[in-house]
Amino acid sequence: MHTDDAQTDDYIYLLGRPPLADCLRFARSNAVDRGIVEDGTLVQEWRRANERIRDLEASEGGIADDPPLAPLPPEMVPFAERAVQSAATRRTMQSVPRRWHLIDLDRVIVYQKTINLRFASAVRASFPAKPEPEDLIRMAIGENRTLPKVRCSQALDRSFVFASTSNDLQFLDVVPIDPGTITGYEPSGHAVAAVVAYIGYGVNFINAFYANKRIVLSNGSHRAYALRELGITHVPCLVGDASREENFDLLAPPEVKQYRHHYLAAPRPPLLKDYFEPSLRTLIRTVRRNQLLQLQHTFNRIDAPVL
Repeated sequence: MHTDDAQTDDYIYLLGRPPLADCLRFARSNAVDRGIVEDGTLVQEWRRANERIRDLEASEGGIADDPPLAPLPPEMVPFAERAVQSAATRRTMQSVPRRWHLIDLDRVIVYQKTINLRFASAVRASFPAKPEPEDLIRMAIGENRTLPKVRCSQALDRSFVFASTSNDLQFLDVVPIDPGTITGYEPSGHAVAAVVAYIGYGVNFINAFYANKRIVLSNGSHRAYALRELGITHVPCLVGDASREENFDLLAPPEVKQYRHHYLAAPRPPLLKDYFEPSLRTLIRTVRRNQLLQLQHTFNRIDAPVL
C-alpha cells in the first residue's frame, strides 16, 4: 500500500512489557508495513526489549520510588493558581485533592505505550529553545493551545458523528436546558424542554497521580516528551493524591488498574525516559486517522398510570 507523508504518522511504541499481544494488535491495525508482524521482526524486537528490562530491574530497581514533589518556583504560582479557578477545572478537581508540583520527568511512570512524533514535533516547534519558568507553566496548563477543528455530520436520522485529529475529543456533558435560551433555531412545534450534549476537549493540564509512593503521568505525555527532548527534566505538573484506594479508583486509567503490578510494584516500571531508549522502543509508521465520536439518540413513549 502506497502512502505519502501527508497520510502517515510515525509512532514511538514502547516494547518489552506484557502483553506482547497488544503490540502485535497495534501494528496489525495501524502499521503501513504489516511485514514487521508477518516476518517476526516485531516479536524479536519485543523480546530483546524484555531482556533489557530485566537488566534494568537490577541496575535501576527502585528508581521510581519516592520521587521528589518539589513546590513550584514563585514565578509559576500565579499562573498555576489562576488556571484551576475555572468552573470546568473545579468540577474536575472536586472529587480528589490535587496540588501543583515540580516533578522529575526521568522518574515519572508512563502507561501510554505510544508517542505520535508529529504531535510532539508540533509542540516542540511552539516552544522556545531555552524556556523561562513562565514558558514552562504556560505549557503545563495548556494556555493558548490551538484546539483542532471538529467536523460534525449527521450519519443517520438519529445519529451524529464528530471527527477530530485529536484523541482528546470527548463527550463533556449532557444536560437539560430551557429551550427559550436557545437562539438561531426554531423547532417544528412549541418546545417545552431541550437536552444539550456538549462535545469538545477536556481540561488540558499536564497532570499525574501519586500512588504507592510513585508518580504516574495521566495527561500531557506529548508535551512532557517534547520538553524532555529539549533537555528539560523538571516540569510543573498537577498531581492528584491516589494513595487512598477510593481515589485510585477515580484517577487511575483502566490500563493501570488492569496491570497494577507493572506500574506500582515492579522494581523498574516503564518511565518517560524510556521513549528515548533505542533498545526499549520501535518506530511504527501508521496510516493517519481521525478520532470519531458517534452520538445516537432514541425516544420511547410509555403509558403509565396516574398515581
